[in-house]
Formats: sequence, C-alpha cells, structure tokens
Amino acid sequence: KTQLTANVNNWGPYYIARAKAVLDGTWSTANTWDGMAEGMVVMAPFTNMPADVAALATKTAESIRSGDLHPFTGPIRNQAGDVVVPAGAVADDGMLAGMKFYVEGVDDKLPE
Repeated sequence: KTQLTANVNNWGPYYIARAKAVLDGTWSTANTWDGMAEGMVVMAPFTNMPADVAALATKTAESIRSGDLHPFTGPIRNQAGDVVVPAGAVADDGMLAGMKFYVEGVDDKLPE
C-alpha cells in the first residue's frame, strides 16, 4: 500500500487572471472546470514506480491533456462492484462534484 503519485492543482495563473479581470472591470462569476489541458491540474513526478509504469503514466497524462482520453469514461464501478458510469459514457460535472463513493479497487472507507 503506497501512493505512487498525485495530482497538483495549479491555481496560480487562474487567480492572477481573475485578479486582473477585477482590476480592469471585466470580471464575472462563472464555474471553473479547467483541467490538464489548461495546466490547472498537473501530475506530481512519476518517481515512486518502475520506469515502464512511469512511461505509461506519462503517456496517459499526455492523452488526457490532448483530449484523446477522458479519465472519467465508463465503465466505472464503485467499491461494491456496481456500475456507476456505463461503458462508453462519461461522468458529467454534476456527478463528479457530488461523488460520494470510492471506485472499485480503492482500499479505504469514506469518512462519516
């Protein structure tokens, strides 16, 4: 049991852009769902794994950034093995924002 890597939320450029918008009078309220393609989400180094696994992780991250792979494409199962996102479907933002389950293979319990 170990953590191989993690995602890093890089909010700096977003906050700078929003502050500039406030100062120049163009700010408006909006939801933000930027991800890897925009650089808001980046991966920590892939150093705690064998080289072949790191190469696969790098390739996968590149596929997500390019839009060739959506990380929340089904089938996705919860810990009980129930399908929560069918094969070929993509979890929408509402589901992701309200997700109150771990996926199959996660060895932990949700906090109460």
